[in-house]
Amino acid sequence: MNTIRFYLCLIWILLLQVKGEDDGFSKTSYLNAPCKPNDDSEMDPTTKTQTFIPSVRNQTQFCVNNTASDFPCESIDLQAFVNVEDLGGGTLNDIWGWTSSDTGIEYAIIGSSDGTIFADISTPTLPIVLGRLAPHTSTSFWTDVKTYANHAFIVSEAAGAGMQVYDLTQLDSLSRETPNMNLPETTHYAEISNTHNIVINEDSGYAYLVGSNRCRGGLHMVDISSPTDPQFAGCFRRDGYVHDAQCVNYDGPDTDHIGKEICFCSNENSVTIVDVTDKNNPEILSKVRYFSLRLSYIHQGWLTEDKKYFLMDDELKLGKTTTFIIDVSDLDDAYKLKEFCYDFSANAHNLYVKGNYMYHASYKAGLRILDIEPLIENGGNLEEIAYFDTYKKNDRKGFQGAWSNYPWFESGNVIISSIELGLFVVRPHFTYEKSLSVRNLDAIIVDENDTAGYFSQRLIATVTVHDHTGKTVEGATINGTFLNDLKKSSCITDAFGKCNITSESLSSGINEITFSVYGIFYPYHRYDKKENKYSSIRLTKTKFEHKFEAIKSKHMPENSKKKSGLRAMSKILQRAAV
Repeated sequence: MNTIRFYLCLIWILLLQVKGEDDGFSKTSYLNAPCKPNDDSEMDPTTKTQTFIPSVRNQTQFCVNNTASDFPCESIDLQAFVNVEDLGGGTLNDIWGWTSSDTGIEYAIIGSSDGTIFADISTPTLPIVLGRLAPHTSTSFWTDVKTYANHAFIVSEAAGAGMQVYDLTQLDSLSRETPNMNLPETTHYAEISNTHNIVINEDSGYAYLVGSNRCRGGLHMVDISSPTDPQFAGCFRRDGYVHDAQCVNYDGPDTDHIGKEICFCSNENSVTIVDVTDKNNPEILSKVRYFSLRLSYIHQGWLTEDKKYFLMDDELKLGKTTTFIIDVSDLDDAYKLKEFCYDFSANAHNLYVKGNYMYHASYKAGLRILDIEPLIENGGNLEEIAYFDTYKKNDRKGFQGAWSNYPWFESGNVIISSIELGLFVVRPHFTYEKSLSVRNLDAIIVDENDTAGYFSQRLIATVTVHDHTGKTVEGATINGTFLNDLKKSSCITDAFGKCNITSESLSSGINEITFSVYGIFYPYHRYDKKENKYSSIRLTKTKFEHKFEAIKSKHMPENSKKKSGLRAMSKILQRAAV
């Protein structure tokens, strides 16, 4: 199915490139795409989907050495993964989020070929599937969902699907034990069919249904200010099919248009900026398009928060994956400023902007997070700073992997929909509100004598864990090592943020021993050794009998933090002799 879809898309795009070549519109600037192709074979439309992967729950899987639970990563931890079987079956597509104003619970709203799935992710390491809203008519590979006024608005490319509306306030009272896989829709809007996408301007109360059987596939405008009584408001059909858009009440740098409602449309072969303030007479302000016929598909984009730039991706562009940076500071004269070239050739898909970061779901390359501050501050380029790859095999062309993501939860968690795998809940490092650190690591040596009179000693390390505010943390699991990493031990902090880790008893006593903390696990927190004052402590015997000098890692040379090799070797030799 994916192979057929890929080649049908190629044929369709070649045909649509002529759209608008002579549309009588003069305010047009052009794109070019200089990103060089990769050296390896980038076309991979026939790659089989990934094999079944069990769900991952109950504990944060930290990204260590570029891996989290066997998924490639950089600076993003895995909170949980729920596979498609545990979600209720089907393949996934779009994803969105909603937070209950009554309970603060964060919810994932997941589009699938079998309907719309709702999951409670308030405990991000243990998502709970609450239920599924079945399609209005038949199943479809393409479903899209957005939210407004505590309601979800859902469209599908299925014939007769229309727009489903679901009251999200019901989610708080649904069972957490048994999911309801036959949830009823709250209301239905039937004036449209075969809709590819839905765009909602939450500030105006209008929905824009695009890529449908109405308005030549352009903006089908619906007043949803009363969510259970949506009303048709107008059409924008002049530029033909619209694949996706972002519509805003404009408050950007172009003073000529402040206060107007503006849509930034990704129209397959152009970015078209439209004034939709008057729903009966929408007006094109400017367009940015390719110079000539080429294999491409202007798919989707999002504004930077200052509304000076529109970041756009091309789903079918050959060569390296590219994000185009469109300067829209003058809405009547938008133009391509530059582009950012990734180091892979995966097909690009949905991207969103939150603060100074761009969150880009890029099919086989997974979720990519880019720092856009250099662009905003001084006109520089984007910089990739983190990734979580939901497709392990490669980062080439093909329609598997990450379809979309939702980055706006207050918790800092991000949700990703992987077409063939399932729901991922991840946490970028820079979104952590609280980082754990060891601020007081102490240790003592305890003398022991067994019944036979043999003398031995053991180390007892006391670890105290604090959060970023200096408060102690209860319930954190501490993992550490002794004897040059040969021995491991753990403990859980008490109400005072403390716990004791005890080494095994070492015969003939201890001359030198080091204990090192290598991990602290606690929900919503992360452990970063760079932030720790004391992550290791070394005790060395002094010239005074049974006295030890303690040196903490703050004052310890890096190559000495786990120094106890001689003691470890002597222990091994003792065991060999026995």
